[in-house]
Amino acid sequence: MTEKKHISAEMLTLKWITKELTEQEITDYLICNLGAEKDLSLREIEVVTWNCFAIYQWSVGQVSFLGSFLKAVVDNDLGGAIGRADELNQRALSLYVRFLYNVAPSDYKNRSV
Repeated sequence: MTEKKHISAEMLTLKWITKELTEQEITDYLICNLGAEKDLSLREIEVVTWNCFAIYQWSVGQVSFLGSFLKAVVDNDLGGAIGRADELNQRALSLYVRFLYNVAPSDYKNRSV
C-alpha cells in the first residue's frame, strides 16, 4: 500500500464546496481512514475512490447519473445498497458511509443540477 498522506475531512469538505476535490485527495483520505476495511487492496480502494468521486461529481452537477448502488448509498437506503452491492462494495459500505458523513457538505444531495 502507498504511504499514508494525512488529509482532513474539513479540507476535503471545503474542496467539495469549491468544486476542487480530486480523486487523489479522496484516495489519500480513504487510506488514512480505513477501519474494518483494512483488508482492502490498493486496487479495491481505487474502485471505492472512483465511486466516491462519482458521487462528488454528481452532487456538483458534473455528471447527471449514478448507478443503482451509488444512488441507494446517496439515498441512505441501506437495504437497497446491500442488495445492489457487489462483494467489494459490501465490504466497503461503511467506508462510503463514513466518507459521506465526514466529508460531504450537509446539502450535497440538493446540489446536483
